[in-house]
Amino acid sequence: MLVSVFVFLFSHACALNILLTSTGGWDTTNLRTLYDSLKSHPSHNVLLVAPFTESKSCHGLVQEHSNSDTTGCLLRDTDYINREPFDQNIWYIDDCPARTSLIALDYIIPTFYVDWSFDLIIVGPTEENNAGPLNHLFNPNFQLSKFLSFRQVPVISLHTNGPTTTFHSSRDQQDDPAFLYSQKVTQLIDGLSDYVRDAPFGSHDFQTTKSKFVDQNNVKFDEKFNRHDQLDNQNSSPRVLPHNVILNVNFPMVGSNSQVNCIDPKFEQTNTRSESQLMIPSASFDESSNKFEIDMAPINTAIDPKDESRHPSELLALEACTISITAISNTGEDVEIGLSDILDPTYRIRKDLESLDQLKKHVNEEEPVQHYGPQHGEFYSGKLNALVKQLFK
Repeated sequence: MLVSVFVFLFSHACALNILLTSTGGWDTTNLRTLYDSLKSHPSHNVLLVAPFTESKSCHGLVQEHSNSDTTGCLLRDTDYINREPFDQNIWYIDDCPARTSLIALDYIIPTFYVDWSFDLIIVGPTEENNAGPLNHLFNPNFQLSKFLSFRQVPVISLHTNGPTTTFHSSRDQQDDPAFLYSQKVTQLIDGLSDYVRDAPFGSHDFQTTKSKFVDQNNVKFDEKFNRHDQLDNQNSSPRVLPHNVILNVNFPMVGSNSQVNCIDPKFEQTNTRSESQLMIPSASFDESSNKFEIDMAPINTAIDPKDESRHPSELLALEACTISITAISNTGEDVEIGLSDILDPTYRIRKDLESLDQLKKHVNEEEPVQHYGPQHGEFYSGKLNALVKQLFK
């Protein structure tokens, strides 16, 4: 028991393999700066696969089969799928976001990353907020996040405010919005990996690829797909999020884009209900211009902008220098997953202190039995108390 407590106490946060994608182009500043931040992380691995541009749509994605304009072009058309020559973990595909993500999951990963079992998908950041239930209906980044979550892979959906710019070089200025976003996302990932070290959501229990090429025994024809499935089956790492849950993260204007000097926004757990529910879209005809206009009209029933748990709404949070974070099921309901602990930087310290208490109790109770004398347990108890003061002062 003593060894197991030491292993638990001094083990590191979970190392994650992360797929980064987006509905925006592969070369947007926020996306590439986040990639650089995750790439430089000492524990995590990251693969970036995104559309070449953000202009393509995926109408009829599920229904398209042999008549799809992408049929057969993956290996034939060298302009369709591309790999960054200076960074082999960056890919861009000349297709819509949903098909780009499917190609990443079902072709690129099992073909070129056979030894990577992925733990998390991050979608974004894109430069369009997704605060409030009406935005959830139409935001492309969030819709892609929901689409991917049905594969049972944990998904985080990121949304920022500000202009879309093209990436030219790494951002490391303290007031640069892209740099600030990337640092906060990395902080969130670290908090998650710390929290799930105890496996509160169970263990990795999904296969990344869903190739249809199987025989009558449901065995995939291609050996590389079988190898990757076997790797997924052997992955016993904790799940990062519960099944069918998406983290919806909205950033305020920060850094040089902020008018209120928002440099260090704090995470705040929020809910989707908001004061915007008091208004709904409405169409009106302007006879002078001979045009229809879409505006917001009030509804009759007043709705409290806070839910029963008293979390502020996503829109209310964005009015301050606050990062809104909501756990949402892929069917649209808010869910409780322990966000208050995930966002609490002292959570892991408190858990480790509990483990230290167990260790001290074990030393005091067990060591005297081994004929070292009562003073032996007291000696180690004193050493552990000194260690606690040194580590957590």
